[in-house]
Amino acid sequence: MNLKRQACIVLAISSMVGVMTVATSNADVTKDGIQYTKRFRGANRFGTAVEISKQNYPNGAKTLIIANGMNPADALSGGPLAYKFDAPILLVSKSIDDATLNEIARLKPESVYILGGTSSVSIGIERVIKSKLSSNAKCERVKGSNRYETSMKVAELVVGKNSSKGAGFVNGIDSKFPDALSAAPLLGTKGMPLILTNGKSIPNGADKYKANKGNYIIGGSKSININGLSGKRLSGSDRYNTSAVVANEAFPYSNPNVDSSCVLVDGRDYPDALTAISISKKYNAPILLVNNTVPRNIMNYITSQKRDKGYIAGGYGSVSTAVENSVSLKLIENFKKYRNYEQEKKKRLLNDLSNLMSKYDEMVAMLTRNSNNDNAISAYRNLRNDIYNNYTSKKLSDLANVKVETIEEKQKELQKKFEDITNINDEQYNKILREQIDKSREKISENGVMIPEDRMTPSQKELFKKMQKATSLLLEANKNKEKLELAYEIKNFKVSDSGNSSDSNALIKEANELLNNAKKIRTQSPEFLSKKNSLEWAIDDARRSPTSQNLQTLKDAIDDFKYICNSYQMLDERIQKVEKIISDKKSIIEYKFKSEAYKDLNSVNGDDKSLIRDKNTIEAEIVKNKELLNNFKDRNLLTTAENALSSKMVNFNNKIRNYEEIRDRLDVTLKKIEDKKLDESKVKKLKESQDAGIQKIVKDYEDNLEKAKKLTDFDLNASIYDKLRDLDKLLNNSFNQYIEKYNAVK
Repeated sequence: MNLKRQACIVLAISSMVGVMTVATSNADVTKDGIQYTKRFRGANRFGTAVEISKQNYPNGAKTLIIANGMNPADALSGGPLAYKFDAPILLVSKSIDDATLNEIARLKPESVYILGGTSSVSIGIERVIKSKLSSNAKCERVKGSNRYETSMKVAELVVGKNSSKGAGFVNGIDSKFPDALSAAPLLGTKGMPLILTNGKSIPNGADKYKANKGNYIIGGSKSININGLSGKRLSGSDRYNTSAVVANEAFPYSNPNVDSSCVLVDGRDYPDALTAISISKKYNAPILLVNNTVPRNIMNYITSQKRDKGYIAGGYGSVSTAVENSVSLKLIENFKKYRNYEQEKKKRLLNDLSNLMSKYDEMVAMLTRNSNNDNAISAYRNLRNDIYNNYTSKKLSDLANVKVETIEEKQKELQKKFEDITNINDEQYNKILREQIDKSREKISENGVMIPEDRMTPSQKELFKKMQKATSLLLEANKNKEKLELAYEIKNFKVSDSGNSSDSNALIKEANELLNNAKKIRTQSPEFLSKKNSLEWAIDDARRSPTSQNLQTLKDAIDDFKYICNSYQMLDERIQKVEKIISDKKSIIEYKFKSEAYKDLNSVNGDDKSLIRDKNTIEAEIVKNKELLNNFKDRNLLTTAENALSSKMVNFNNKIRNYEEIRDRLDVTLKKIEDKKLDESKVKKLKESQDAGIQKIVKDYEDNLEKAKKLTDFDLNASIYDKLRDLDKLLNNSFNQYIEKYNAVK
């Protein structure tokens, strides 16, 4: 292609996409803040599998599947299994790399399925995998004498002995693997297994499926032609056409108000498509095969089925930038044709607003309230709560009548309220920033001594630069906002693991940092002390003899001790947060309602919704948890306790907010009404009036007053906020109208 023709194509793309960010080695395709394609990629197939796992399972996964990344034989049938258990698939070869091992440790799976015999995944790799699992995790090898029998073993895990739904049949020889790739999402949505054949006969044990008319036969008759095999054949002229046919069967267009996604993978090789099943599951999307271009049948499917979001598995050698940009043009066109563009912008703005609120909340929480900033902080919190209750906590469908401009304006108001706080002169901003500088120094120190800059990791250097900037900022006046924002950045900055995992010096350094950070943990727990001793011994062994075995032992000891420290700190921090809530909210917890309507609402011996009773219960649990921190025998007890306390804290905090709402709204209104001493004779005349307008005013007032007084029986939950506001407004309005008519009575 000559340069002139290339330039014309680039200009054509630019004019169609507008301000689209075209995919490069560092970017996905985004336009007007809406992301149309997202790429999951690593340095190789193993890294891509890890990246897919990290991004789709940020909180870990109960089930994990391990397969050989160099041979499709046993791995192909694992797609429906991964779909059923919502499990990531990680790849190994003759060895297992550190990134994959670290991901296994991060996922903390309860069950692991290894697909294939020891020739696919060796005994040695199995042992290393088990070393990364918790003591009660299950690791099971799923294997047969060959790939066909292995697929039958996998089928048993997918459906057990129930063959009523049928199965998917494909040709499982190496040269025919592509049909299996696009079949996995279809079979996953149907709850059906994928059975590999040699194209001419079915494996032992598959007879029970053979006559089932619900079967799918994926591939043309030249690829799979088995006498007596019933089912619906899905095939095309080639692997790409077949993947489009399968996608049409599994994922027809249905709803214009949700993402209509697709997953693009390289149809010339299997690994990325195999691990992409996790993406397919998450986004309810078909897997479409491409090569160095977008095949016509694939583009026809994207067009006809109105796909408007694309997820790519693999690097640019698998799915090129040209393919990504070509598909993106069609995705953008479909989005604007068939989706509510305004709705998507609204969703993005709400997400941005929610993230901004979280950031501001954390920064405001770093401040100490005083007589100067109290009003500004209260004003921020009032607006923040209003935005949460009326916007960010709502479903998108509940905000159909809210304009995009309204949400944008709320964001500006929130920014203004935050700036109002930071515009107040206050020395504490320097104190906050200085504290974060001091705390972060540990992250770039070794044994209490700052690491030379030439030995720092890239992330340590980045943190060091932030600390230098912070030190300079301390000398400047009237930059409270910049100081608070930088303190927030430093506080939340994550320093990546330093060094190569096989480097004994880096491992020893990491271990020593871990021990140093753990000095603040005060506990006599036998498990904690045992793990600490194990780590210290492992450090000594690695120093004396940095063999691969000693380094592996040290890595395991680091992971064990890190896990136990994190569990301890999570529970300890949760206790501190609950204690702070109890301390900060003492006035509302012990508040005695002024109006007769609520006199028993917060009585220790009265209603079981009592905040004092809840406080006493939580304080008793805190005492138990502090004892647990000092003497736990099993680290899992810490996690269980933290989860339980976290749940109670959320409920308690929500109840406090509801009590505040009653106190600040209806209690004040009812007290105003009760304090108004009305002449009974004038009240009687009002009630006996024959004027229809007056009768309505009297009835509205009495009805609203009765509703307010009956709130002693209501359920204190988050949804009461709007009801309270509405009722308080109605009661005030009706009372004012009532008093106006009352004053007119002679």
